[in-house]
Amino acid sequence: MRSPRDRIILTAAPETQKVATRRISSALSAVALSVAAAVVAALVLAGGMSGCGRTPSSLLRQGQLPLYDFPLYVIESGAGQIQKIGRSGNSDKKVLISGLNNARSMATDVFNHLYVSEAGNNRIIKVDVNDGSYTVYKSGLAAPGPIAVDASGELFMVDESNNTVVRVADDSIFAVYSVLPTGIAFGVDGVLLVTMDSIGRVDWIRSPQALATGTTAAQFAAEADIVSVTGLNTPTNLSTDNMGRVYVAESVAGVGRLLRYHQSTPGSGTTIAGSLNFPAGMAVDPIGNTYVSEQGASAINIVTFDGSLYSGWTTGLLGPADLAFTRY
Repeated sequence: MRSPRDRIILTAAPETQKVATRRISSALSAVALSVAAAVVAALVLAGGMSGCGRTPSSLLRQGQLPLYDFPLYVIESGAGQIQKIGRSGNSDKKVLISGLNNARSMATDVFNHLYVSEAGNNRIIKVDVNDGSYTVYKSGLAAPGPIAVDASGELFMVDESNNTVVRVADDSIFAVYSVLPTGIAFGVDGVLLVTMDSIGRVDWIRSPQALATGTTAAQFAAEADIVSVTGLNTPTNLSTDNMGRVYVAESVAGVGRLLRYHQSTPGSGTTIAGSLNFPAGMAVDPIGNTYVSEQGASAINIVTFDGSLYSGWTTGLLGPADLAFTRY
């Protein structure tokens, strides 16, 4: 039986934001550190961690997302490299890997692997986050774009040559569109999230399944269980947090926004930051602080759990793009 395709139009007005240019306070850093430490301690006690939390935790129930914490990784598209950044931002960053050719997107898994789609070399590489060495995970790709890892550890990517979302291991197609998908992520219960900035839409694809060979975009739209948010202004990228909430970046000059939605069905979005200059990648820490790369300012900013914007947490980055936290 075909499932209905619902459309939910974004109508929520932007909320008033608190904007500050000072760096995040030491008190906030201490809170983040203590909360993260408590989480890690709980995982250790539960027997869910081995080798500093690099294996899946037994505390994770089915459908629950893993925890995300430092270090943070950022693609510097203008420098062809990836920076590895600690809690202190500018004073705690180093180049993890350089010499990349049009690195497009990153994703981490619970085994401490960092996957990078490198469009200039038509491949995806798997980087060791300890020393920056890498192996080629898959080569010979036509046009690898955004990538994401699902709850089972499977890697998915956007094949920009045919507007599809595919499982990399076996090339199975899980979504097909008539326009280019610009961002993908996974939420709780396996929901697949897809942004399309050219038409201002984000899809929540519930229970995604491999499609039959030859499935068209029209057939996929009619038969898949999809809920959509429409009417957005260039929703280029998205991310999720450990609670399954969904964050969408409207990447426009000067008036870019970050929007937050519910985990399984979106409803009306909440604006958590505005007046951004081409926001790109996002990542959320264990206590709900959102880190966003702002390409127009060559910086990474923080939107705190209480809605304050701290500009310039990390600066001097050349074309900061996708962000990824370590997963536990």
